[in-house]
Amino acid sequence: MASQSSIPEQFDSRGFVAGVFRGARSFLINQNGFLTGVVFKQVWTPGVNVAECRHQPPPASFYLPPYTQPEYHHLPEGHGMDVCRHGFYAYAEASDDYHYPGRVSGVIEGWGKEVMLGTRGFRASLARIVALCISEVKIADRDRTALVAHNYPDVPMFNTFDDMLAEFPPEIGENL
Repeated sequence: MASQSSIPEQFDSRGFVAGVFRGARSFLINQNGFLTGVVFKQVWTPGVNVAECRHQPPPASFYLPPYTQPEYHHLPEGHGMDVCRHGFYAYAEASDDYHYPGRVSGVIEGWGKEVMLGTRGFRASLARIVALCISEVKIADRDRTALVAHNYPDVPMFNTFDDMLAEFPPEIGENL
């Protein structure tokens, strides 16, 4: 149920801002019980996570053998959010387009040298997980929920998405 507005409008239209912001997002669980992004499979670690650029090879290279994985690297100097789509994304008003029963839901805090606000959320160069709801995951992932709890021991776990948001509501400032 994606919004009709564009990604830049949703996460960039209000430009760069300073501060710490909190928003909802979704995760997948990898085989080792660590959380990854839904679109980009970067592993989220406990504590501070640093955004990486996911520079993809040109589309034509997907059809040429051998297929090479995207380069994952820290950002070079001058490669900022104003010229690239990298960063940790979160939704402001609990309108997470990726949330549905079967996925891990979470709340993150985002901050850093670069934070951009849009009409529905933010993207940030630094982020940490502050709350999780892992009880609604699909049956195939339930055997790994104990690993998630073990891998993120300082992150509060909630039984429902609504309970999590009641305790950790998205906060991105007065102007959104």
